[in-house]
Amino acid sequence: EHRTNLCLCRQVETEESRRPAGEAVSLVAFDTETYLITPGNLAPPLVCGSYATSDGEAEILDKECTRAVFWSLLQTHDVMLVGANLAYDMTVMAVNAARRDLDWLPAIFAKYERGEVFDVSIAQMLDAVAKGTLGKDETGREIRYSLNECVRIVLGRMNAKENDEWRLQYGELDAIPMTQWPAVARQYPIDDAKNTLEVAQKQLSGGHHNMHDH
Repeated sequence: EHRTNLCLCRQVETEESRRPAGEAVSLVAFDTETYLITPGNLAPPLVCGSYATSDGEAEILDKECTRAVFWSLLQTHDVMLVGANLAYDMTVMAVNAARRDLDWLPAIFAKYERGEVFDVSIAQMLDAVAKGTLGKDETGREIRYSLNECVRIVLGRMNAKENDEWRLQYGELDAIPMTQWPAVARQYPIDDAKNTLEVAQKQLSGGHHNMHDH
């Protein structure tokens, strides 16, 4: 059974473990699931979040825990925040905070400015630019650099979205306790975080760089 209400009580210390800016030493993948995007609403309400760490932890999080973990990650200088289309998740969390009269934008931009953000989709696009293959796969097929495509290119796997039947329906689960969600609905966010982390690890070990370095 996934632990959904612990809010990562063992969260990373934000003061004692702080390192100089730019010296991020561990990777944490972060992802959100939301209501669907609609016209005029590019940052729809948060439903849940997930994370995966380089030491093997991976969890689905309820909204309260998602907020607590995200804020802790923003404040911690020795963690590289990893995502796929991470700007979307950043915006979702910023809007969620604003609805509670909190301004998280300065902390979000500071995280970027310290070079502690790594987006696997952007990294893969930059790699394709360097190779002269942007927007095309090895067969010439037009592609977008979604997490699914990044997993295929970088890891050689086709199963990144094998549990995605609730991917566009998380809004329907919002009022239901997470413990009552279908198993695949609880597994999909964890899969996304774990796949994102695995792609980032391979990209970084293979010479891909943060957009901040270009």
